[in-house]
Amino acid sequence: MRNSWYRLALALVVAFGLIVAGCGSDDDTPTDPNPTAEFNEELAGAQASVAAPMAIEMVENMPFFADGFTGKDFSYTFAWDSEMEAWSAHTTFDSEGYSFEFAYYVQFRDAQGNPQPSDVGAVSMYYTEDGVGDFTYVDDRSSLYAHQEFANEMEVDGLDTTTLTIAGSGGYDFTYEAHSDGNSATLDLQVSWETLGGGVMFPENGCPTGTIRYHLAPYYVDVVFDGSDTVNYTLYNVEGVPVPGHAGTEMMLCGN
Repeated sequence: MRNSWYRLALALVVAFGLIVAGCGSDDDTPTDPNPTAEFNEELAGAQASVAAPMAIEMVENMPFFADGFTGKDFSYTFAWDSEMEAWSAHTTFDSEGYSFEFAYYVQFRDAQGNPQPSDVGAVSMYYTEDGVGDFTYVDDRSSLYAHQEFANEMEVDGLDTTTLTIAGSGGYDFTYEAHSDGNSATLDLQVSWETLGGGVMFPENGCPTGTIRYHLAPYYVDVVFDGSDTVNYTLYNVEGVPVPGHAGTEMMLCGN
């Protein structure tokens, strides 16, 4: 399974490059210090390229969790929480400039919706993850501080069939403060996501179909699973028109 801190770090690095590049221009006019609360095209395009790996990670991980915990090699230790009636894990990641903390919960449910510790006999699964991350960068000319919080939840049905139905929503909030050569830039932005329609269908030994939409006001990104191991993403403006130069593909692990 993929590690969640990777996608968080990627989002921070992408935004860092854009903010510091803007602050460090040849224009000596100070940057407006008031926080930017909406995405412009450049930032939305950068987040669009992050949205697809994030969506793929979530979808790829669901069959892994739905198959239970016996004999699994996790990057962190899950333990049964009798109070929450769910499997839980808490993990931290610290590196130079990075600090992340995450919590995960996985709950199996029977046909009546009652929690149970085993995937055996379960027909559905409830999954949540939340976390907080900080990133700091300082050199002779510039500095960046970033803080991000995220929370996601997913309902997975069909554990007793050969096709999982994945439906969920979530998002993340982030604040970036960048300074360079006397200029400053501050971002205070929110991203939300949701599965569209009936959710993402993930057949056993196959690849998923469905769409996950990320809202980057006033833009949005559709990440489309088409039943192959190639996942497409496209950035749209508020009128639903594709934004040129901000579409692409990512690969996922499926079909075996």
